[in-house]
Amino acid sequence: MTSPSEPGGGSEPGPPPTEAVPGAPHSTGPDPGDAEVARPERPEVIPVGERPAAYDAGAPADNTLPKRRRFRGSLWRELPVLVLIAVVLALLIKTFLVQAFYIPSGSMEQTLHVNDRVLVNKVLYHLRDPHRGEIVVFDTKGTGFEGQGSDYAPCSNSNFVVDGFRAVQRFLGVGSCGQTDFIKRVIAEPGDTVQCCNYQGRVMVNGHALDEKYVYDDNHEPFCAAPPGSLRPAALGSACGPDAKPITVPKGMYWVMGDHRDDSSDSRPNGFVPRGKVVGRAFFKVWPPSRIGTLPVPKTFASVEAWGLQSAGTPALSAPLLLLPLVGLRWQFRRRGYRRRRGAGRRKAAS
Repeated sequence: MTSPSEPGGGSEPGPPPTEAVPGAPHSTGPDPGDAEVARPERPEVIPVGERPAAYDAGAPADNTLPKRRRFRGSLWRELPVLVLIAVVLALLIKTFLVQAFYIPSGSMEQTLHVNDRVLVNKVLYHLRDPHRGEIVVFDTKGTGFEGQGSDYAPCSNSNFVVDGFRAVQRFLGVGSCGQTDFIKRVIAEPGDTVQCCNYQGRVMVNGHALDEKYVYDDNHEPFCAAPPGSLRPAALGSACGPDAKPITVPKGMYWVMGDHRDDSSDSRPNGFVPRGKVVGRAFFKVWPPSRIGTLPVPKTFASVEAWGLQSAGTPALSAPLLLLPLVGLRWQFRRRGYRRRRGAGRRKAAS
């Protein structure tokens, strides 16, 4: 009977003996750490049903997609929300804060040129009333200005596509037709008296002669109080004799004029501007780049003293109401961030 180690034995020969390495510790079996070392590298993506439990240790439950794919998916999901938020913010800014306006005519030259763009502060007059010398934008609907002068440029016939494009232009402040908003300078407030002209050809406000260095091409057209029963508050030209009386601006109304006096359809032929029609104050020129700058009040108005009636007050309590939409958006963002943090905490605790 042969032993297993001899040739021809019944058992297969064992593995050849391993040569001992001088200085190496003697080993009698496989090293328990070899399994850890020999473990294959973790692939980038492993289906949930096929990956070992050891791979799941410390990994988020939704970490089964490549990072690039996860980012792309989240971007497409959030893009409509981001676009909607941008549109809502733009509407809120345009409606309550600041709006850009296009200058269609030369009635305000040389202060404002044709094709200039200005920014209009729509919050200021919710806090106070317009002041003399400020350049204001006002809505002409329902006033004597409606459809009058070169400031109004009606649009030609078009279809719904062109109308939509023009609406976007007006929204961005680059529209060139169909605008019902005019831009002029406030000359007299409610209760003031205004008249033209004194012996120097200057406009008189509350008996004070204005030094209007900003005026371009002044025609010195006389205007005074119209006779009782007139459809317009002002009489023009030769109707104003030596004994003509000044115009008294009624409560809640404003007398406005263009800086280009020979090409401006303003309060002289069109009458007063109601307080409720004033949109806001033009305070900054943004286009073209060569004309960027502020629109300050001329110093000559600082010496005009109040006369007669007080200005129509505007409730300042309406101003905080304009902030309610912004407060609501901030609350939504904070609530959404809280939900994300809470979800992340739950996933971390579950892992």
